[in-house]
Amino acid sequence: MSKIFNFWQKKEILFKKETPSKKEMTGVICSPTIVLILTLLKNIRKDCLLFKRITRFINAKKQRRNIAIKLHDALIEQSLQRWFFDVLGVKDTLTGRFDLVVLHAHLVFERLDRDKDHTGNIAQQLFDILFKQFDIALREEGVGDMSIGKHIKAMAQGFYGRAQNYSSAFEQSDDRVLWEALKRNLALDTPEEEALMHVSAYLRRYRAILADAPGGDFSQGRLPRLLVHEPGGEL
Repeated sequence: MSKIFNFWQKKEILFKKETPSKKEMTGVICSPTIVLILTLLKNIRKDCLLFKRITRFINAKKQRRNIAIKLHDALIEQSLQRWFFDVLGVKDTLTGRFDLVVLHAHLVFERLDRDKDHTGNIAQQLFDILFKQFDIALREEGVGDMSIGKHIKAMAQGFYGRAQNYSSAFEQSDDRVLWEALKRNLALDTPEEEALMHVSAYLRRYRAILADAPGGDFSQGRLPRLLVHEPGGEL
């Protein structure tokens, strides 16, 4: 009987599942192949997260640029109404168009600067697009690569100089100050006082409309539209 018991006891030991020791388990976990695989998986996860962040950044930048392009197109449409050329007497040249765009851009940038929470860096994007288009216009006029930088620099100086003049003029209640700023900074043939009065009223009204416009409109690429002949009736 004892022999039979010993046999089954040995058989039980033979078929018993032994739990690996801690040392053996450590050896399995620290196997170079396993460690390498885990490291690769960890790096892949990091790369995926980095890729997602980069993709979000690129998409956000692209979205801001698209918004700035919409604002640019609306700004050009607002600035180059035929009334300015046909009635006010602005010369329909590159210089004349530049003057009108700068005049309206000053009002738009002034508004964007007051609502940075909604507009973010759209103003900078808009500025870059404007000067990219100035660059293209100069090249179409025949300006070569060697002198394009000098012309763009002169335009930038003119832009900031005009902006300062307009900023001071709009702060004055006397419209004659604004008239003088317009005479100095617009390429006018023979400006008439009635036309200057009219455009002054238009500019003050458009400035007020921009001030009242919701910040969300600009962040969606929407710019208020105002026909220049509206303030005092068509001339």
